[in-house]
Amino acid sequence: MRLNVYGLRFVFECNFGCWLKNSNFPKVNSLFCSISKWLFLWLLIWGRAGFAVAQVHGVPGGVRNAFEAGAVCHDTLPFATFSAGYFYANATLAFGGQGRYDTRLPFSVYQRQGAFVDIQRPLFGKFAVGFMLPWYESVIYRPDAGGIETRYKLRGVSEIRLRLKYLNNRPGFSWYAGLGTGLPIGEGRVAFTSPHAFIGNDGFWNLEAQAGCVRRTRHGWNLYANASWLMRIPRSGAVFEGDTALFYTSGRYPSIQATLSPGDCFTVDAGGIFPLGRYQVSTGYVFFYELPHKADYLKPLSHPELEIAVNRVMGGESSAHSVLAGVSRDFGSLRFGLMLKVAVAGKSTFNEKILIFMTRYTIINP
Repeated sequence: MRLNVYGLRFVFECNFGCWLKNSNFPKVNSLFCSISKWLFLWLLIWGRAGFAVAQVHGVPGGVRNAFEAGAVCHDTLPFATFSAGYFYANATLAFGGQGRYDTRLPFSVYQRQGAFVDIQRPLFGKFAVGFMLPWYESVIYRPDAGGIETRYKLRGVSEIRLRLKYLNNRPGFSWYAGLGTGLPIGEGRVAFTSPHAFIGNDGFWNLEAQAGCVRRTRHGWNLYANASWLMRIPRSGAVFEGDTALFYTSGRYPSIQATLSPGDCFTVDAGGIFPLGRYQVSTGYVFFYELPHKADYLKPLSHPELEIAVNRVMGGESSAHSVLAGVSRDFGSLRFGLMLKVAVAGKSTFNEKILIFMTRYTIINP
């Protein structure tokens, strides 16, 4: 965590040095600007991903808002927008707590990456429809029963995301609200207690809602705030598989099934986009919270010891506090952005550092 804080301070100081371009510190400013230019090249990755998903294992939440907020507050309704992005995340530890089962299991490194394409098309008036197709990969290294490190990998297109959005755009202020859903393509993990780190929404059909606003100041700053909620619909699935299930059923059944209900996810994020020459610098804060998971209607049998074990692995709530910094630039109808998102505190979540690149093409007149 200390390294993360120092890194964010370094990003801020570099950007602040370039802001002092016309100040009385030309030598110091020259050094800061040189560092910032290289940092911007490295930072090219984070933007909002078409009605971004709130949960930890999907398209990183909160980032797309920082990307999109730099291009709103116009009185022109585009004919269509096409977005695409790629992100890479890395974690070597998890924040403590009794929540997520996958974060309580020992691991040495957790890496994930993903790519997505997103299309948004005005429907009528101020409404628009959207479509997003994400692809994910997760790789986590955990010790097996003999202490040997084993790699667990999942990859694929987890779901198709659809949304309906209302956007009220004005020259100095914009607000939006929307509803969406994720239609699962993959089946998710074999069991809730699988050592894999899941991808997307783990095969659960889900519903989401989002609302936010952007305010452009007279200095050219864009200040934004956003809130989103995600609910995954309960479905039947395995809690325990293999030896664990055999242990709790005295060797009779290789699987314990239940109705699995992941906790609802909430994300709140806010930040600002500030002009810096031909670029726009983004800074922001993201808070993520997830309610505890539940499992009901155990099959093919249920007894007190088994119910205690299930409640133990389902765990409690999860949360994460993250900060982000990035840069973007417009080239006519094209927009490119790169952002870094770092988790600085949390509970029962992975301590991830995420780098994401995003581009968007806007068609004003077909």
